[in-house]
Amino acid sequence: MHSNGIIEYIGRSDFQVKLNGYRIEIGEIQANILKFEGIKDAFVTILKNNNGKSLCAYIVGDVDVEELKIYLLKQLPIYMVPKYFITVDNIPLTINGKVDKKLLPEPNTENTSTFVSPSNEIEKSIYDIFCELLQTENISVIDNLFNYYIDSLTIIKAQTRLYGLGYNVSTQDFYENPTIRKLADYLSNTAKIHHVNSANMPNIIECQKEIKFNSKMENVLLIGGTGFLGIHILHDLLKKKDIKIYCLVREKYHTSGIKRLNQKFKFYFKEDDLNNYEGRIIPVNGNITENLLGIQDEIYKELGQTIDTVIHTAAIVKHYGDYNKFYNINVIGTSNIVEFCKKFNIPLNYISTMSVSGYGFCNNIDYTFTENDFYFGQDYSENVYVRSKFEAEKLIIENCGSSNLIASIFRIGNITNRYSDGEFQENSDENAFLNRISSIANLKLIPKDVLEYPVECTPVDYCSKFIVKLLDYKPNNLNVFHLFNNNYTSFKDIITTFNNFNINIKPCSLKEFKEALADSDSSNFGITNYINNLSSSKNIIITNSITNRILDSENLHWPKIDNTYISKLVSYLQKNDFI
Repeated sequence: MHSNGIIEYIGRSDFQVKLNGYRIEIGEIQANILKFEGIKDAFVTILKNNNGKSLCAYIVGDVDVEELKIYLLKQLPIYMVPKYFITVDNIPLTINGKVDKKLLPEPNTENTSTFVSPSNEIEKSIYDIFCELLQTENISVIDNLFNYYIDSLTIIKAQTRLYGLGYNVSTQDFYENPTIRKLADYLSNTAKIHHVNSANMPNIIECQKEIKFNSKMENVLLIGGTGFLGIHILHDLLKKKDIKIYCLVREKYHTSGIKRLNQKFKFYFKEDDLNNYEGRIIPVNGNITENLLGIQDEIYKELGQTIDTVIHTAAIVKHYGDYNKFYNINVIGTSNIVEFCKKFNIPLNYISTMSVSGYGFCNNIDYTFTENDFYFGQDYSENVYVRSKFEAEKLIIENCGSSNLIASIFRIGNITNRYSDGEFQENSDENAFLNRISSIANLKLIPKDVLEYPVECTPVDYCSKFIVKLLDYKPNNLNVFHLFNNNYTSFKDIITTFNNFNINIKPCSLKEFKEALADSDSSNFGITNYINNLSSSKNIIITNSITNRILDSENLHWPKIDNTYISKLVSYLQKNDFI
């Protein structure tokens, strides 16, 4: 309710559910099903049976269900694709207009596909693992494992068991090899891994040209303003009174872009109000994956003649899934923004990730990665997110070398909770860092090998403030900044703070930790790969000395990650039921 007595109806919240640790928008699933040709109506619900909870879609229309599944897998994460599809003549309704679930038929939960048994030792090992994890006696080696509705917890436990057999398997490997036979073939011949093609890789220094940059910044186009970092950049831009911010946001879940922006702003800045900035925030309904950014031609031209700065923060930031979806948003979307900036000669400021350094992905490579580095042999085949950000950077660097594009690339470190008050992102349950820390707290164990390992925390409010300050710094047509806090803490310091909260964490062997992880009933998202990748990370050194010299000249410095800050993190975890 507003101060004038008007009640704003935002919508129902019961279309968002949690399933196997994932937050799922039922409405988004239904909307994508309805886009499929031949579908007249659809209803999606969660069913409970002896095999646990599963998504079930009831559809009206004459369609090939297998083709519908393939279509949905390209549009949605695997965990949002229903396990069961049932064709019905109509969706029954009650007298009040609600779906009458009692009249909907139950799915056939029996597996009717042809059973193919394991044919070699590796297939038998994988078969035994999944039979145990899924509590079933028969899984055909040619069946799609995701048809058994394996979730993140199942994948993590399978990874742990495969590690014990000497196989280092990434989460992405399960998506790219979804049957026991394909996974076994992959493990038998790791040469099939697709490495980045090193031919004709651009060089940052060779693409740089000195320019005379007009530092005027009055009309900014912000893309991705509803994200965790994006909304903080918006807030910092609003502190500059002479700037108008055009926010490119798309409608989502039948909620308009400006309403989504308002909801995010209200969530993160409870003491502030977007209404205080009337006339300074201009919403633009669009979509970066579409031609002309999904904007009408006349508005596109008008926007191009008005904007003097573009900040691109939008991206899918999960670390596994269908690469086509990552490529569409993170690479094609960036390509469309590059074309907009080139056409109207507007400087682009692109938010990337420090992970393009290969930190955590490279084996047997000794390298110091600076702001002037790009490719030195990194392999991103195990991480679709980093691979897509690498491809986007490549696109920008090449265009700076071959065209009139002026761009700054901001490689961001491990974004963590606000330094001021400890608040974290709204969808914090999807954050890998929080889940790693909470996994250690819930298991009450930590491998001795990682106690002294440096932990990097880049508070989002500091990162945002530094980005906004660096927007004007463009001595060249191509500038790269490394924004991460090298005032490291350690796991030892973190568990000391946990102990102060009477959460006692015991150091143990790596073997003991993995056994506890495998026996856990929680998903412990992100911790398995992280622990196993630590040993391969130590030979890559990343630096931000060039960036820090610029920040130092502006009297801007990264904060210390001390007991006070870590205590805010622990309090946040407790308040939000992570531990």
